Amino acid sequence: MDWLKTLRIGIYIGLFSMPFLALIVANGLYFPFITGKNFAFRIIIEVVFALWVILALYAPEYRPKKSLALILGGLFVVSIGISTVLAENPTKAFWSNFERMEGYITILHLAMYATVMLSVMKTEVLWRRFFNGSLIASGIIALYAVLQLWGVFNISQSAVRLDATFGNATYFAVFMLIHSFIALYALARWAGQNRWLQVGYATLFVVNGLLVFYSSTRGSILGLIGGLVLAGLIAAIMGGGKFRVAGIALVGFILVLTGIFYSVRDTDIVRTHPVLERLASISIDAGRTRFTIWGMAYQGFLERPVFGWGQEGFNHLFSKYYVPKLYTQEPWFDRAHNVILDWLVAGGLVGMVLYISLYLVMLYYLWRPGGQFETSERAILTGLIAGYGFHNIFVFDNLMSYVLFLALFTYITVRATRDVPEPQGTPLPEASAQIAVPTVIGITALVMYFFNYAGYASASDIIQGLTPHPEGVVKNAEYFERAAKRTGLGYQEVGEQYLQFALQMRGRNIGDQEFQQRVANGAKTTMEGVLSQSPNDARLLVFFGSFLRQYGDAGLSRTYLDRAVAVSPQKQSVILERGLLSLTEGKYDLALQDFKSVYETAPEFQRTHILYAASAILAKNQPLATEVLTRHFGNDEPDDATIIQAYVMSKQSAKAVRIAEGRAAADPTNVEKLKFLSGVYLQTGDRAGAIRTLERAIELDPKFKAEGESYISQIRENKI
Repeated sequence: MDWLKTLRIGIYIGLFSMPFLALIVANGLYFPFITGKNFAFRIIIEVVFALWVILALYAPEYRPKKSLALILGGLFVVSIGISTVLAENPTKAFWSNFERMEGYITILHLAMYATVMLSVMKTEVLWRRFFNGSLIASGIIALYAVLQLWGVFNISQSAVRLDATFGNATYFAVFMLIHSFIALYALARWAGQNRWLQVGYATLFVVNGLLVFYSSTRGSILGLIGGLVLAGLIAAIMGGGKFRVAGIALVGFILVLTGIFYSVRDTDIVRTHPVLERLASISIDAGRTRFTIWGMAYQGFLERPVFGWGQEGFNHLFSKYYVPKLYTQEPWFDRAHNVILDWLVAGGLVGMVLYISLYLVMLYYLWRPGGQFETSERAILTGLIAGYGFHNIFVFDNLMSYVLFLALFTYITVRATRDVPEPQGTPLPEASAQIAVPTVIGITALVMYFFNYAGYASASDIIQGLTPHPEGVVKNAEYFERAAKRTGLGYQEVGEQYLQFALQMRGRNIGDQEFQQRVANGAKTTMEGVLSQSPNDARLLVFFGSFLRQYGDAGLSRTYLDRAVAVSPQKQSVILERGLLSLTEGKYDLALQDFKSVYETAPEFQRTHILYAASAILAKNQPLATEVLTRHFGNDEPDDATIIQAYVMSKQSAKAVRIAEGRAAADPTNVEKLKFLSGVYLQTGDRAGAIRTLERAIELDPKFKAEGESYISQIRENKI
């Protein structure tokens, strides 16, 4: 039937488009480098899967063959489904967030993708076309990256680490790493005697490999080098003829290059080169942060060893098992930066073992006696698996690496199961088709709407909520209000951005009181909804507690901050926020206790030494304040506004005035410092000194005259 051919063509178009998703950057969506690719992937796969279901109903030969790979993959999907149900936050474990867009929903879509690939990609011609298309996509991205290197296009993540259309150098690096090996594989298997193909594949192999280097992603660089060395060793030991010579040459070249680099690693050329310097800095000591994070992941595994915490659950154990020495690192980790440990946390021992089994089954298919693969194929594909695996020891996957990994997984499986008989079954009778086909179409339409519309709309609304509009901030508020009504994908990020928006409106005094209160109430209600889904998320608790403190609701703020400290008792930023609340409330002894606990683990963290000393002053413990300040500044009267204010509030006027006068004397033409000194005089009762200082400021800056004279008038009339 001709329409079956049409179904197949539609499926192939969808599958062959997968590598080109890497080109998508959806600037109209929140996290544009992530969300656009993922929404496109989900919609395309949903359509492709529906077409395949109809095709498989009519043509049994397009149903998946039974295989070890299919069984293990299915068990992995089931186990992660159980982990999702049992997760600390099942909603987020299913939907993930815009920053990652993983979650169980992505696992389901990847399972659909792999199932269709296993069922319809049955010939070498199809696979050659697929990988050639993928190499074309990598070539386009390589060109974009080269233009970034030349300064034509801006680099999104940093000044020097190429990221192309990924917005993340690590995601870009693994994409190019995999394609470097695919190009090498194509050169060995499909180029033949065609000079143009040989040159094209070889060029892509070299260029993609060099771009891995310019991503400055150390795990990817080492993975590429290690994978190539392994492939070369296999070729040198097991290969014959030109392939063996090529393997020896490759290993020798890499070893020589490595030796040269090692010998010049301490020279200025290396130390001043942004990429070479990162490579030269690789050491056990430099990896201590990662090792600490891995230790926390292991502790989390011990708490939930069987099915883990669910996807997106790492932040919970990060808070619970936080190690204080990490205070110099980024404040919140949501991944272990090690794929094996990430799956150990997300899926427990069951999920992690099944994930590793996907690698092992590929190696089994490649190396089992009497298999379908030649030595050259085994060498290159084993090198690819090893290089990709090594990369993942230090980072984590993203959509495009999943897509390419499953393409490799299904390709090896299809090749290895060629001798397995085609699936048998009865084609769907024409009469049943009148029910089955519309049913499939209807279900697909519902799935597409349910899985994609709300999340896509929220990603768009957040961007619109952050974008200036001719109608003013009222329009921004409307977008946040609309997004807050959706509780699936992106709900947490809507709540976080809504809170930020409310704080900006209040801090900048934008809009009237009624508008500010409307925004604050909407943000508060939304975050309460977010926390109902994730009541033990320390990051969200402290964020909301801080918001409430700044809005003057000290009682409710303390409720959330106490919960945050209970969840994460060693996290300095959490304890510090509660200390700030205590200062606001005038509970100086409580503030002193919190600042003391932070100071003992991180004296320089966010000016903790200043806050600790200030709270000691306010708590009438001057000897402690003197001890702390002298330790850091050499005396107890440092030039710091917080310390000055503490002395003012504790009625130690002489100290406050001396510090303020000293900072003004050190910069006598600085009008701002004079205005500050005037304020200190006024607070300490020296109204004449305040007026004299304002008059001096007016002399220095005539633009300040109207404002300054207004202040002077109010001081003389005792209005301030």
